[in-house]
Amino acid sequence: MRPLLSFRRRPSYVIGVSWPRSGHHLLARLLRLYYGPDFAYCGFYGQAECCGTAPCARAGEIRYSKNHDFDGALPQDSSRRYLIQTRAFAPSVVSNFELYLREGGRDDAASFARFASAQFTAYRAFQDKWVTSEFARSQTVIPYEDLLRDPAMALTYALSSFGDTDPDPERLHAAALQVDGEEVAQRQITPRPGTGVHAPR
Repeated sequence: MRPLLSFRRRPSYVIGVSWPRSGHHLLARLLRLYYGPDFAYCGFYGQAECCGTAPCARAGEIRYSKNHDFDGALPQDSSRRYLIQTRAFAPSVVSNFELYLREGGRDDAASFARFASAQFTAYRAFQDKWVTSEFARSQTVIPYEDLLRDPAMALTYALSSFGDTDPDPERLHAAALQVDGEEVAQRQITPRPGTGVHAPR
């Protein structure tokens, strides 16, 4: 398969708003594969040289940025584009609890019950603001389940946020086949370079 070429027209700046464990980094990797190495992305949380503001102060230079809107303070600005990612609550909370454990959290039923209860309150707030609101209807919303089921189609929707309404089918499918994967087992993440998008565990 021939290598992907750099995209010639620079895409616009898009704010990525995602419920944790909804495939944000997978989608960012797919976008980078599609657009090429000139596609500038900021992970926001702890990334070097990040301006620490949302929307990004370097919008234009940065094309895509990450935000979980943990405190509910991220503005909804109709003059900007948002790429929203969500996931069903039960698998997302299990995945997020695994991350909590890797960071030293307590692994027992009571700990999980407290964690899930707090997560559910935050989840409802996120859904109400970013997924089911009137504002969300004018934005692109991609469920994690759709991203895994048909990554090329999900990437097509994502590209529309960047103003790319006529994507190259070959590049779409190549990105889905070539993207790096991750395997999670026994609280460890193992990179799987070039494995493509695969079904959930």
